[in-house]
Amino acid sequence: MINGPYILNANKEIDYISTVFYLVNCIQEYGNKDLDAYGRFKYENSLQLKWNIILENTAYNYILIFCEKYKIKTKLLKTNMTCLSHDIDFLNQGWKHELVWSLKVSNLNHSVEYYIGK
Repeated sequence: MINGPYILNANKEIDYISTVFYLVNCIQEYGNKDLDAYGRFKYENSLQLKWNIILENTAYNYILIFCEKYKIKTKLLKTNMTCLSHDIDFLNQGWKHELVWSLKVSNLNHSVEYYIGK
């Protein structure tokens, strides 16, 4: 990430996969010794501040650009959505497998509770 909020490959083109990996996994925070009073990475040291990208979902946008560039069909939305949940399986549609399992073992109470909420 030299000339902007991205990583360049050997051909000086944006490497979308490396950039998304870097941003999503917060690689900039590893090894940083300038921490706040609670031992956390300081925003003042972030690429998000340096490149003024705090208000955009840069990683997501790069995924969309990558898919368009390489003509990858996707169901990704052009806009972001928010779904607050503690249950990552529900977000990833794991609930469908849970429902099928509970129906197979004839646990109707569990199926109804899990599907409509407890």
